Amino acid sequence: MGKYTKHILVILLAGLLLAGCSSKKEEKPLSDNPLPEDDNESLVMDGDDTDTPSAEDEVPQYDVELPDELSSFSFSFWGEEYTLPMKEADFSALGWVADGLEQMELQPQSYIEDVTFSQADQKISADLVNMTDQVQSADQCLVGGISVDASGQTADLYMELPGEIILRIATEADVREAYGAPRDRYEEGNTVSCTYTFGVNREAVLEFTDDILTKVDLKNYTDPEGDQNLEGVEQGRTPEVDAYQPPEQLSAELNDFTVLYAGSLYRLPAPVASFEDNGWDLNAEESDQAIPAGEFGYATLEKDGQKLYTVIYNYGQQPTVSSNCFVTSVSGDMDTVKVPITIAGDISLGTSLTQFEAFADGKDCEKSEDEKAGTVTYTFYADGSKQDYTEITVDRALGMVRGIKAVCNRGTSVSPEEDT
Repeated sequence: MGKYTKHILVILLAGLLLAGCSSKKEEKPLSDNPLPEDDNESLVMDGDDTDTPSAEDEVPQYDVELPDELSSFSFSFWGEEYTLPMKEADFSALGWVADGLEQMELQPQSYIEDVTFSQADQKISADLVNMTDQVQSADQCLVGGISVDASGQTADLYMELPGEIILRIATEADVREAYGAPRDRYEEGNTVSCTYTFGVNREAVLEFTDDILTKVDLKNYTDPEGDQNLEGVEQGRTPEVDAYQPPEQLSAELNDFTVLYAGSLYRLPAPVASFEDNGWDLNAEESDQAIPAGEFGYATLEKDGQKLYTVIYNYGQQPTVSSNCFVTSVSGDMDTVKVPITIAGDISLGTSLTQFEAFADGKDCEKSEDEKAGTVTYTFYADGSKQDYTEITVDRALGMVRGIKAVCNRGTSVSPEEDT
């Protein structure tokens, strides 16, 4: 049926951040979803025209009050309000039916995509998420994502988003007025796709055909009870943060994971608090508020108009706020995360291909080539677990380094998992 289960647990962070791998596992952690990128320029490609409803089609009206923010992940079908994530039982109580959910089991901390739900003659796709530590049948899980396509079997479905954005009526200009500029805009033929990102695993993709909203994809894979379930959260700086000492200079060894990032030195993993001390702001709306002991979370850090989406880890013995957790990955490139970064060997963005090749000579690495982009990505793993690595992308045409990523999960509880 084209569906597969993916694990939410952050057990293969190399897969999470490694966009240049030459092979991919069939089953991946939820956090294998690519970390969101910053603003990209529009891409324009030729494509085939498709039939689509127009704003002139008759669309019923319903009186419903929704939050103004798209980040609320609230919406309505036929005047009934929904908010993601929500219990599957509550979703089905509103009339949506999917066959065989009782027989479909999800492993702990896992999810399954594109489950077809129907109501009358309307069909939508939904993603089911098991946030618990126990195996659960699908009907006991959460609905974490939905996909509605007005050009398919939802042609008569009334859907409203925050800001009075209505499927089959709203234009791209309406959406921009309601939500601002998207983080990414992709144009192909007569369709335009706008992506709004609110942190890792929280995303809305709105697609327009002939300037009319025809498709909505919403995804919010977060635990609605996550922060409420954390008791005894430590607020002040923890001993682990106090014990951290930044390096005095860059190491000559990649596996020491020292980086000069936005003008400050770090040794990964490095406390979020250390980044804040160096002028970075923690975006509370796009970050986990608190992380249980010995677990991973997500954080968005901002500085000088740039964003760093990163995985963080709580090395302490108690739940703690994100500032006391440790950043396990940093990245910079010339397209999206335009943050100056320098690593061992004095390799930085813009380093010549000649200098990089001299540095890489004799070092074990994996190479992945993107012929369309004209780039080659070199991945240097610290050991056979492939949990810790440095990734360097070079532009062959320009003859220089255009992307660097460093990932270090040293001392965390992650462990590789084989394909099943």
